[in-house]
Amino acid sequence: MNLVNLAGWHQYCEEGNQFLKTAEGGMARRRKVFTPEIVYNLAAMAIEKLIMGYLMYHGKLAENHTMRDLLRAVEEIDDGLSGLRTQLYFIDAFQDICALEVFTRRTPDWQDIAGILATSREVKAYVDRRLGLRTGKTSPLPMAECGGRCSS
Repeated sequence: MNLVNLAGWHQYCEEGNQFLKTAEGGMARRRKVFTPEIVYNLAAMAIEKLIMGYLMYHGKLAENHTMRDLLRAVEEIDDGLSGLRTQLYFIDAFQDICALEVFTRRTPDWQDIAGILATSREVKAYVDRRLGLRTGKTSPLPMAECGGRCSS
């Protein structure tokens, strides 16, 4: 298989790490400002960015950006996230906003958020492991290939 990276994959991973760090910090230290709904959205963005970075590294894109579609796209590469299927579908269930006929939103509570953040950390660990990243501090590509934005 020829691997053709889509430009910007590394930046997506870095942004995913930043969203996750913000979500975790908000839950741990600033719950008056970072409500469960805000932390949910930050965690969901972290997962989306991390998976999109992984897909872009492999020259692929997801059909849509729901957790189901992101998982489906990853499974075209490997089945490494299949064990998180239930958790990712759970995260999707809070915002079923893609269908025009049925529009559903519900707010997670702090117990839901703890599980969602655990899933986010598992996705991050998977992406880091598969792409050879260590918490955003190394890059499998030379600096020139990631626009000079890679950490060293």
